[in-house]
Amino acid sequence: TAPALAAKMRDLERPGRIDALVGEAAALVRSQFASVFGNLVAVAPCALGVAVLWWLAAGQAPLSEEKARYVLASQSILGPSFLFAAYTGVLLWLSGLFAGWADNAFTLRRLDEAIATNRRLVRRIGPERARARADWWKANIAGLAGNVGLGVLLGLTPDLFLFAGVPMEVRHVTLSTGQVAVAAFTLGPGILATAPFWLAVAGLVLIGALNVGVSFGLALHLAMRAVDISPADRAHVYHAIRRRLFSRPLEFIWPPRDEPRPAIPEQAR
Repeated sequence: TAPALAAKMRDLERPGRIDALVGEAAALVRSQFASVFGNLVAVAPCALGVAVLWWLAAGQAPLSEEKARYVLASQSILGPSFLFAAYTGVLLWLSGLFAGWADNAFTLRRLDEAIATNRRLVRRIGPERARARADWWKANIAGLAGNVGLGVLLGLTPDLFLFAGVPMEVRHVTLSTGQVAVAAFTLGPGILATAPFWLAVAGLVLIGALNVGVSFGLALHLAMRAVDISPADRAHVYHAIRRRLFSRPLEFIWPPRDEPRPAIPEQAR
C-alpha cells in the first residue's frame, strides 16, 4: 500500500495529482475491503461446517453455552473491541513491513538466481524446473513472509502484553467472524433473534473497518515520510481524502461506474 501511494505523491503541486492520489487511495481501500469480504464469505460457512462435524463426532457443541455467550459479549460493539481492533490494525501494518523487508532482501541478495543456479538443485530437478521454483519464490516471498509475520504477531504479542500486566487482545475480523459463527451454532437458531447476536455482528463491522482503516492510515503516513512531502501538502492530502470520504463514501467500497465506452464501428463488429 505504501509504495503505491508514494508513487502518486510526486509533484503534488501539479494539477490533478492530488485527485489521482485520492483515487489511488480509494482503490487500495476497496481492494482491502474486497479481501476482507472474501475472507468472511469463506470463514463463516467453514466455521459452521467444523462445528457441525464436531457435533456429529462428539455429540455436543464445540463450545459450552457459557463460553458461547462470552464470545458474543466480547465481540459486541458496546465493549472494548474497537480498541483491540485498532491494535490489530497496527499488527497488520507491521506484517506488511515485514513482507516488504523480506521481498527487498530476497531481491537485493538475488536469491532467485541462487536458487535457479544451485548445482545440487539443477542436477536433481533440471534447470527449467529450478528456474520455475526460483520464480515461484520470487513471486510469493512477500505474501508468505507477511502471513507468517502476522501469525506470529497475532499469537505472541497478546501474551507479551499479558506478561507485562496489560490485558491486550487481538480482534481480527476473520477470526472474530469464525468465533461468532461457532458461538451462534452452539446457542442455536434462537440466538439470531436476540440483541447480543446483532451487537456482535455490528462489532464485526466495526472491527473490519478499524482493521483496514488503521493499517491504511499507517501506510499512508509511511508513504508521506518516504517521499518527504511538506506539511502543507500533507494537510492537503488529508483534507482531500476526508472530502472524498464524506462526499462519495461508497467509492471506498464499490468501484465507481466506468465512463461510457465509444461506439464500435459497424465494420469492426
